[in-house]
Amino acid sequence: MERRYTLSLQSSDGCSILQSELLGITAALSIINRNKDNAIIATDSLIALQSLTPRKAESNIIVRRAIDLLSQIRRAGRMVAAFIWVPSHIEIKGNERADELAKEGARKERVDNKLTPSLSMLKDSVGMEIMRRYSERIEMLKETHSSIRKYLEITGGKPPDYKLCGLESRREQTTYSRLRMQSRYLWEVLPAVSPSETCCRLCGELRKLTLSHYLVECEEITHYRPQGLSEVDLLKHFLQPGVLKRVINTHPKFASPDSQ
Repeated sequence: MERRYTLSLQSSDGCSILQSELLGITAALSIINRNKDNAIIATDSLIALQSLTPRKAESNIIVRRAIDLLSQIRRAGRMVAAFIWVPSHIEIKGNERADELAKEGARKERVDNKLTPSLSMLKDSVGMEIMRRYSERIEMLKETHSSIRKYLEITGGKPPDYKLCGLESRREQTTYSRLRMQSRYLWEVLPAVSPSETCCRLCGELRKLTLSHYLVECEEITHYRPQGLSEVDLLKHFLQPGVLKRVINTHPKFASPDSQ
């Protein structure tokens, strides 16, 4: 005879989606074990199924609980015939009902299962707290520091994402930040300078003693510059030790103090 059981659970704050999926599987195994049933467990979470291994059980208390329950069921002479994956949101009746029960559980006021937040959730929480404090600090300083107001104007208040840009070395990150912040040279900020002080040290063009000009425009090093690259990719290209060495050998002033 086929029997049906329904259960809605509320987990603690900070519980990840994977933890919730594993919690549902563990709850199903508990019902099977308690009621001496044979069963098939179906879920739309493939990653939860892939987590049910002895190796994962070493570090995940929910996986360990699920595997222990499975062992008890098998020792009692019953079986979970299969763990199967089903696609979500295609009107599979049992899966749609499971989604409804999950929503009911999320609305419950009482927490049924208190779980330690997952490592990914802890990282997210720490990251959000760092950004919150960073934003508060910026808000406090911008009232009295014109440089902070300029920074916000240029960047929108967002710190550089070096990882997204693929910039690993300190030299790459510093040079990228100068590009991003539109770092100016002395000739651009001093009240009066001679025209010669604004010249590119390679091609001699007026008002071109800028980092962006050296990377993107200067015709003297065109043959070292691959076509179609962004400023960031050109920066990474020229900072490669082999490329930089060849450029300096033929154009020493490319990396001289007054052209950096």
